[in-house]
Amino acid sequence: MNVHPAPSGCFRRSNPWVSWLAVVVACLGIAAPLGGVVDTGLPAAVVAAVAAALLCELIWRFDLRPRALWNGGGLTLVQPFAVDVVRWGAIGSVAVSGNTVRVTASDGTPHEWEFDRYWWLARFSSAYAERSDVLEARLVDALEKGRGEGDVHRPPSGIPRRPLAFLLLVAGSAVAGHFVVPLMG
Repeated sequence: MNVHPAPSGCFRRSNPWVSWLAVVVACLGIAAPLGGVVDTGLPAAVVAAVAAALLCELIWRFDLRPRALWNGGGLTLVQPFAVDVVRWGAIGSVAVSGNTVRVTASDGTPHEWEFDRYWWLARFSSAYAERSDVLEARLVDALEKGRGEGDVHRPPSGIPRRPLAFLLLVAGSAVAGHFVVPLMG
């Protein structure tokens, strides 16, 4: 019996390349020059590294990490500063309306989670417009399967860690801050 199975379903932001571009721009285009603009008495490389680490953390929490994970044991809803883990047996219903997932526990306790869904993008892409319907169908299907399996598995609890690329970009920001700042003045 596998008590900690990998997630069988995952919902992420629709275009991670845009998010990664934001990380690179934030680290090299904002954090590195910030070291020369903000006078803290610290070396520019330190200011750039701290700013890059903060920006990377915010982009990770709000954009890059998965929003929902599920397996035979239950559902994990990931919000920027909280994670809700709910077993399928404790879920009464799952509904998606607009950009909000509403999971109602059997005892009536609501869990709400929002995901990105821009109305203007839905006008250009039918796949994007149907995104919430697809998510709802996947979650309802997983709920039915999960109830059938019972409480054999645990819900996914291992949220993916921050990628190594973040550390490299923060270090790159510090190095760039060390060399860019003298060019600014």
